[in-house]
Amino acid sequence: MGKVSKKSRHLRWNWIRPPESLPGEDKYLYFLSLVDDKFRRKKLDDLLEGANSISIIDFYFQQLDEFEGKVKGTNLRYLAKVYESNCSPTLFKQAVNRSFGPNAVQDRDLYYRIKPGTSLEFYLEKLYS
Repeated sequence: MGKVSKKSRHLRWNWIRPPESLPGEDKYLYFLSLVDDKFRRKKLDDLLEGANSISIIDFYFQQLDEFEGKVKGTNLRYLAKVYESNCSPTLFKQAVNRSFGPNAVQDRDLYYRIKPGTSLEFYLEKLYS
């Protein structure tokens, strides 16, 4: 996955293992930020359905967080969602590539922040302003 313009339609995503997960436990946190002018929720829902259609395993995606914002200087908005899932990162990456192709980028800076005065929302606001 290459670079994408912050002022174009695209998906930024990342995954981490939750700090409280046990060794060998298939549990991941997925951070998604979709920039588009319409149908953001549907496109993210389609992505999750696509991950389930790739495998015979029925993965769960439990939404933990959601917020929206505007991309400065454009008519685009972003929708950010955080999910907990048992879907493997490799399979999820396949689903991302199928759904978004070159308009997707894995952003290693997309995750929950612990330091006071920082947050995932603040990171995205700063990124898209």
